[in-house]
Amino acid sequence: MRDEAARIAAIKIIKDHLTKLDRESRDELADMMEPGDAIGARLDGLKLGKVSMREGSLSASIADPAAFLAWVKDDRPDEIQVTESVRELHVKNCLDRAKEGEIIPGIDLRESAPTLALTGVAKNAYGDVLAAVRSGVLEIGA
Repeated sequence: MRDEAARIAAIKIIKDHLTKLDRESRDELADMMEPGDAIGARLDGLKLGKVSMREGSLSASIADPAAFLAWVKDDRPDEIQVTESVRELHVKNCLDRAKEGEIIPGIDLRESAPTLALTGVAKNAYGDVLAAVRSGVLEIGA
């Protein structure tokens, strides 16, 4: 079991390092490219893929719900709907009571499956982990 724990921690360390390298590499290349540019990615004649800079896209979101509601009330009052709801604080209170054993209509209880957690991952162990993998001391899989 200790080997499996070491494998999981090592993979996390390598994954975090690769994620950081990926972000840095993407940022560096993005600074050199313009929208519409494309570059073939090759390694010794082997085609690895293509990196391209896409055009940006326009998105919209409600930044001020109260202002938007006021505008719709004026512009299209027929699009306003009135709904009943329970205050969030009372919902939380009822959910807590149900977890303590009280039967409350409309509330379901579910117990999730146990999950594996990895904590206290060494932040500067990438070199050591990589050396252990390279030397065969630590096997992380194919």
